[in-house]
Amino acid sequence: MQRRKVLKNGLLGALAFPIISKPMSNNKEIDLTDILMQRYPGIRRNIKSSVYDQLSEEELRKRPADMNSIAWNLWHMARAEDVGLNCLVTEKEQVFDRDNWMTEMNIDIRHFGTGMTKAEVEKLSDEINIEALKEYHNAVGTQTEKIFAGINTVNLDEKLDPKYLNSVMIGQGVLHEKALWVEEFYQTKKRSWFLIHMGLTHSFEHLGQIMIIRKLLGYSGSR
Repeated sequence: MQRRKVLKNGLLGALAFPIISKPMSNNKEIDLTDILMQRYPGIRRNIKSSVYDQLSEEELRKRPADMNSIAWNLWHMARAEDVGLNCLVTEKEQVFDRDNWMTEMNIDIRHFGTGMTKAEVEKLSDEINIEALKEYHNAVGTQTEKIFAGINTVNLDEKLDPKYLNSVMIGQGVLHEKALWVEEFYQTKKRSWFLIHMGLTHSFEHLGQIMIIRKLLGYSGSR
């Protein structure tokens, strides 16, 4: 089966690219997997080289200027990606549940962080097992790349069934009690939105925050 081509208005809206209705000059249509894999591996490399390989556990836990810690941002990125790609794009099991990562990371929450109080952020930053977080983040990334490779099997133009969405957001404990509004917001989104936002743009946003925190810790640029 041919991989899905980027020709649908809904997906292109999520990508914020102009509509592509004709083959390119080399007679090859733009391929969605190729687009995703041009950008996604760079996120993983940047996180590894500029964050995990360079900063100490103490630095990862710090909250300069009362910001969320780098550890919190990394955990939040991984949890949102795990839920978004596995549950909301492909309707599969979370990596988080498949390998008992809650216990491994030494945390006692299932949600993905939106709505947390400063005290809750502080607790997670102090207590999370950093080595297990690295491993979980890597496991999520490996699974995401598998999803990208097989994205042709997913109908990206459809919205999620409200009952299924509720079973994930509430039934699986994905939402913090102060972020229950997210379920209603997600009801308006197609699978294409979850693919692009939670697979790419959300991580880019938080990577930017991490680089700001990194600079406040005395680092400049990226390795």
